[in-house]
This record gives sequence, structure tokens and C-alpha cells, in this order.
Amino acid sequence: MKRKCLILLSLCLIAALAFSAFAEGPLATLYNAGAALLLGTDNVTLTGHAAFTYDGMLFKTADADYIQDGENSRMDVCLTTPLTNGGNYTGGYTVVANGTKVYEIRSDNPDEFLPLTNIASSSVLSNTDMTKLIATLGGTIVHLAEGGMNGQVTVSRNGENVDYHLSLNQQNAPALLDKALTLLSREIIDEYFYIFRYKVPFVTVDDRQQLIATFYEEMYGEKLNPTAGMPDETENPAAYQRYEAARQAMFDYLEEVQKTTPYSAVIIHGKDKSQTTYDSYNAYMLERNQQTLHFEDYSPVLSNYVQQHPDSPDPAGDMRAYYKQILTDNQCSGMIIEHDGSYILCYNDNELSRLAPYTQSVTQRICAQLEEVSLHTAQINVRLDNRNRVTAFSGQLSLNILDFVGRTHVLTVDFDCAADNYGTSEVKLFDPKDYGIDDYYLDDGTGNG
Repeated sequence: MKRKCLILLSLCLIAALAFSAFAEGPLATLYNAGAALLLGTDNVTLTGHAAFTYDGMLFKTADADYIQDGENSRMDVCLTTPLTNGGNYTGGYTVVANGTKVYEIRSDNPDEFLPLTNIASSSVLSNTDMTKLIATLGGTIVHLAEGGMNGQVTVSRNGENVDYHLSLNQQNAPALLDKALTLLSREIIDEYFYIFRYKVPFVTVDDRQQLIATFYEEMYGEKLNPTAGMPDETENPAAYQRYEAARQAMFDYLEEVQKTTPYSAVIIHGKDKSQTTYDSYNAYMLERNQQTLHFEDYSPVLSNYVQQHPDSPDPAGDMRAYYKQILTDNQCSGMIIEHDGSYILCYNDNELSRLAPYTQSVTQRICAQLEEVSLHTAQINVRLDNRNRVTAFSGQLSLNILDFVGRTHVLTVDFDCAADNYGTSEVKLFDPKDYGIDDYYLDDGTGNG
């Protein structure tokens, strides 16, 4: 779960570095400096502000502070979303990583923290398949470009620093860059925003705590109370380690099921790991009576129904029952209802997600509908110090987003970020008392606690 917001800000720098990689000499130096910051620096502090607009509409601002200190890291993020009533919704989170242990505190529940696990990382971007892909793409671009971007870059000295300014648009950017941006965007969405892109097959568990207990008994020959939750690490470190091992075994098992099952949807039963399988996600939704109604605008649809059925004692309930019956008659899992009461039937959740942009946040809409990404314009400034380390990067990046029905949108990111405290940044081991927390509730997604 490491750092969705950080990934968005890093993408801006990655784009700048990819642009710079189309030349040799100083720009290769710039590319190497950026790659070193993101993938090869184990001690640094990053700060950043970014504003995101989609088709000219501001939909999110982000302020983030990130500290890397060996395998320890801390990120504080504040997100602001404009509301239709003219106000703003502000939320955020703090994530502290100590090796493989990760602790999350959300602003909407500041008195509790959620303990998680992740792969230990001693760099800003973890050493994953995605970051390896980024490095490979950058190296390929450097090798192939042969200095063709010199006209779009200016270099100037500022004391001991060197400032780079990159100016690009869709006319002077090579097609290779667009292909790289599309591939990177899809990788980022799949890796960090997977909750918005429904993966096939769909695998779920009827009781995760019971499934952990089942693995625990298999591994250690002892029964575990599935309602007891995670043992206290301080009071009983051996039991805590066994529990964590069983929990990880469960995650490995679920991942293997998703990779190997021939079915579209699978329910894993926690007591014995038996499976209930479905040939289609639509069948899963129907059996569980989870058909969904998405109203483009609820009020006019209800108003029309009241006019057509003036004697209805419960027009809202009767209207929903009417549409639900259509879903049942058509053996369909979802429906999009237009302003005038007409409807579109959706036979799988991904189709529903992609066809109902007005039911989603802008971020969800982009992630669900994105097909291709290409450069629109870029004005980017990067500063290197006398040791060729990135100390600042700012500017504006605009991308053309082609959606799955052929419409083109423009996503614009204005950003201003800094990197400093190389070698002197410090992250303390997580202690809930430092955040005013005396206890926590472990929520693993089952609601069991």
C-alpha cells in the first residue's frame, strides 16, 4: 500500500526524467539524478504540493511530506476535495513503515491505527516490478533517442546549482514517450488503485479471521480463537510472530487462488478452505442479491415516477422495486438509470464501473476508464546541487487521457516539490503514544475486529 499520493507526485518527476532522457550529456546526468533519488536513495526528505484538474475542473489538491531513513519511512498526506456546495472536504493519513511493519492512521479516525505488512524498502519507490519497468524504460529511451530533445531543454547555473527547464508538447514529443506513459499509468493503477479496477477472477473470503485460524492450526497444530484478533507483540512476541506467519500464509494462498482458478468468482470458506465458485461475476452478484442501481440523478427519476404513479403509498420503495425486478428478470447484476428513467443493463461489475462515471469520484473515473495516455504539454523545472542530487522539481504536466469509448480528456497536475536533508533524515520507530493513541482496532476487512 506504499504511497498512492507519493506515486502521483513521483510520476511527475518520472515524466520529467523521461523527457530529459531523449538527449545525451547534461540531460543524461539529470535522468540519472532523478533515478538515483527515487530508486537509489536511502535517506532523504521530500515535500510537495500538487493540484489536479480534469477537463478544467479542480478535483483534488495534495500536500505531502515523506521521509526515508533506511528501511524506515514516514509519510503525511493531506488531501482536499472541492465540494459542489462551494466548500471543501479535507482528509488525509499518516503511514509509518519500520521494515516490513506498516502502521496507518487516518484523519477520519485519528484515535486508532491499523497495523499492516509490506515488503521492506530502503528507497523512495519500492523495488517492485513497476519500478524496474520504470528504470528499464528510462534506459531504453536514453539509448534510442540520440540527443533529439536538445531544442526543448535549457540549462542554467544558479550558484553551485544547475537548473533545467523542459518544455514539451504533443507535436515535439516522440511516440515512444506516449507508449511509455500509457504503460506506466496502467501499471500504477493496477498496483496502487486496484480497488477501482475490478480484477478477474474475483476472490473473497467469508471470514478472514477464521481462515487465519485455519492456517494457524495447520502450521502449528494449535487452535486459534478467530475472534481474539492479533496477539500483543510486546506481551507475547512468539504468539504474535506465529499469528503474522499464518496471516501471511493466508494472503499467499489467496493470491495463488486468484492466479490459478479457472472461475470468474470464488468464495473461500474460512473453516476449511473449501470454495464456492461461479462461472461469471454476474452469477455471483445475483446469487448474493447484490444487484446495484446507479442513478444518474435520483431526484428527477423519482419525480417522474411519482407523476406516473400518484397512488403509490411508497413511491421511493416502489420505484426501486420496479427497477430491481427488471434486473432479476434479465439476470443482470447492475443498472444505470438515466435522468428520464430509461436504463442501461450491466452484466458485470467492471462494465458498471466504466459506464457510470457520475457515480464515481474523478480519481475512480480516470482509473476505471483509462485506455491510453499521451503528452499534452509539459513545463517542468528541475534543480540539481553540486553533487548532482535533485533538490527541487516543479511545473505543470498535462496529459491527454483517452477513455474506453474514444473520448479524450485532459488531466493537468501543477506541482512544486523539494528534496533535502540527504543523509540526515530520521524516522522514529512507530509508537502509538507519539500520536496520542492508547489503543487501536484491528480491521482486516471482515468487520470481525
